[in-house]
Amino acid sequence: MSYRKERKKKLALIIVLTTLAILIFTVVFVALLLSDKEKLRKEGIKEYKAGHYEEAIKLFKESLAENQLFSEKMDLDTRMYLGTAQLKLHQYNEAEKTFIRVHKDNDGTLDDNKIDTFLGIAQSMKGYGDYQPETIIPDLQRAVDGGNYSALIYLASCYYATGDNEEMIKAYEEAITHLGMSTYIAYQLSSYYLRVDDLDTAIAYINDGLNCDDDMFTDKLLYNQVVYYEKILDYKNAFELMNELYKSDESNEEFRAEYDYLYTRVNINPNPVHVIEEEEEEEK
Repeated sequence: MSYRKERKKKLALIIVLTTLAILIFTVVFVALLLSDKEKLRKEGIKEYKAGHYEEAIKLFKESLAENQLFSEKMDLDTRMYLGTAQLKLHQYNEAEKTFIRVHKDNDGTLDDNKIDTFLGIAQSMKGYGDYQPETIIPDLQRAVDGGNYSALIYLASCYYATGDNEEMIKAYEEAITHLGMSTYIAYQLSSYYLRVDDLDTAIAYINDGLNCDDDMFTDKLLYNQVVYYEKILDYKNAFELMNELYKSDESNEEFRAEYDYLYTRVNINPNPVHVIEEEEEEEK
């Protein structure tokens, strides 16, 4: 076999192998571009918006488990949904881990203050009752002084547990300054002001909370709105709002009790029972 023929054979082999390598790379590359990741994410969001948080969490995790190139931004937003669904189901340990990961992966796409707020809620609710609040307040204050503003939410809950309402309010107000208003903070402050009958301040926080772009504690804020109208003796508005809220979650015993109470307030018979009985006797 001549040198020229041998060279041609080697060249042909190289071309075949290169073509195969390119083909394999293309197949793998396309496979990594195409997956069920986006479909699973969309289904998860649909379940989330319907209030089916357990199913949503399952779908979000399946979406995140799918390998797909250039999906970092999608995964970041999916994790944000996952964390909020975990908060909705009081899975605070899991939510804390999720929001820590979101914070780490965030490239500026998401609002850091919003992530901090949700992380603070998870840490606050996770740790609530686990420690003597007096013992951890100094550590939380040092964390805040060091720039960890998500700790303000846990700090506020500790002050509430100790009965120091003045410091609780200051901590929440500082959280608003650094993190912005959230439905959680609005709910906590409006609940406090409803308890002390400062109704003007309570309804202001309720309205601020209902204008937030998160829905974490929207149902609780709507309930506080009902309580506000009840306290100012506007039973008609209170009942109308409670009727809508009760329809959204008929399994909620607190909603049912409030609905039943307000129903009696807006359906009071103007004539007492004994008056009706006397009128019936006169007719006889």
